[in-house]
Amino acid sequence: MSASRPTGTGWVHIPGKLMMIEIYGDQVVGTNPGHVIFKSPVSGVSTTTTTRRPSRTKVVGKTTYRRIRVRWSQRNGMYLAGYSKGKHKYRSLKAAARACYKRGKGCGGITYEPKSKKFTLRRGRKPRRSPSREVSWLKVVTSSTSSSSSGSSGSSGAKVSAKWRAIPGRLTRISKGRSGVWGVNRNGNIYKLNSNGRSWTRIRGKLVQVSSGSSVWGVNKHGHIYRYRG
Repeated sequence: MSASRPTGTGWVHIPGKLMMIEIYGDQVVGTNPGHVIFKSPVSGVSTTTTTRRPSRTKVVGKTTYRRIRVRWSQRNGMYLAGYSKGKHKYRSLKAAARACYKRGKGCGGITYEPKSKKFTLRRGRKPRRSPSREVSWLKVVTSSTSSSSSGSSGSSGAKVSAKWRAIPGRLTRISKGRSGVWGVNRNGNIYKLNSNGRSWTRIRGKLVQVSSGSSVWGVNKHGHIYRYRG
């Protein structure tokens, strides 16, 4: 085991290279250094290092565009109902996100139409399953947190607040899912939060990012992908 190849106890190398990775339900999604997005079903990825490269589907060629106080929640295979009034078709996600942000309550999000290859502004705010494999970005208004970890949102007037409790330790990345709370620190060390919610167990290996879901996945500083077998 080494810092660049965390194949110690519990980890198995998955073919491919990514910059970031997340697991949600039965899907693993990630972005490469060129910000191209890929996905793969968990069941379609082998836990041995001798199998052939798993297939991945290119979803959209750009990452989501983010504005202060607004974040974009990507929903694969979903669409938002109803076009927003005025111009509603754009060639890039960045341009569509700008327009949707400026349109305020008149735009609930963005849906990418594979047939027209356009990013469209939508009024709807409830994602619906798409038979044509559309991809949507739901506009979520968030708040700028103050030193007390609370605050209010911007243009929509909605107020968002949260109460935080400090947990011992320092991490650069953290993820919570069915496999528990996992994180990595600035040195690439991997940790899992114990059931008492106050202490951590160090896991062998070195990663720069980890994602907890039905299983645990991560990438190292070279973009290599790993899955934890426990």
